[in-house]
Amino acid sequence: MATFPSTILPRQETIPRVPTGLRSVGGSGGVQLLGSQQIGRMWEATWADLRLGRADVEALLTWVEWAFHTSQIFDVTHSALPGSGKAPLGAGGGTPLVAGASQTGESLNTDGWSASVTNVVRAGDVLKIAGLTPLFRVVEDASSNGLGAATIKINPPIPAGSSPADNAAITRTGCVIRAMVWDYNAPAGRPGQFISGLRVTFREVP
Repeated sequence: MATFPSTILPRQETIPRVPTGLRSVGGSGGVQLLGSQQIGRMWEATWADLRLGRADVEALLTWVEWAFHTSQIFDVTHSALPGSGKAPLGAGGGTPLVAGASQTGESLNTDGWSASVTNVVRAGDVLKIAGLTPLFRVVEDASSNGLGAATIKINPPIPAGSSPADNAAITRTGCVIRAMVWDYNAPAGRPGQFISGLRVTFREVP
């Protein structure tokens, strides 16, 4: 699996956003909602001034062009997500595992945490579950009980047919997003001078 180059960090990154379900507004103003929910976060990264002709800049530009042209799937961290590019907010502890097979939806039963830890995970933390591709984000703070178990509310929900295995490992640090370059712009610049405003749109590939 390729990894997005991190030699030159972006100036700005939007927070990854999960698409909503289907919705429409009728002529009377009534809203119709359908429960179909997509999985696959999207976000944008923008780079400040980049000097053309510099080796690391040319490597970044070439990599983005290649990944877009070939629909390359790669791993990338996000600088603003606790548990990905930042340290998690929750206290953690122990060796967290999925507790029970056939789990779906937005409530995940876990065990293997250190016992009786307040805020073992906190809202905003991200988690990777072994055997599943999407990155899951903790919606509410959760604490472990005296047996090291905790029920965690996550987004997106685990869809039917994609349940993790019992005792699947849960990772809470250094979590990567499997993604592709959905689109990018190529700002103009003079040879040997700067370009500014390179913007890459990423989409998670579940």
